[in-house]
Amino acid sequence: GIAACLLNITYTFIYHQNKIDANYYEDAIAALKVSGILSNYARALGDNETVAAAANGSYNNKDRENELDIASRAVYCEIILVAALSHCIHMTFLALGMNVPELPTWEDAKDA
Repeated sequence: GIAACLLNITYTFIYHQNKIDANYYEDAIAALKVSGILSNYARALGDNETVAAAANGSYNNKDRENELDIASRAVYCEIILVAALSHCIHMTFLALGMNVPELPTWEDAKDA
């Protein structure tokens, strides 16, 4: 599912940089395509065929396949950006000898 896909990408990026190569990148993109994470993007396109394709990674329309391929690569970049920034902020607190603040809970986020 989506959570496992995000966890795998983030964990590998942060803790196993030596495993990142062209195969990892293509595997991560393929995993994003079939995880269902692009379903909202496909819904925005307003094409039911694309929504179904985004949910299971099977494409019949070459143009939509290209759009979703680009979208999956953009999502990958966003995941890596957030993971890298989060890790940098965490390491900065540690380097300054400060306690790392707790992340907000779902309840905190809902109340904000």
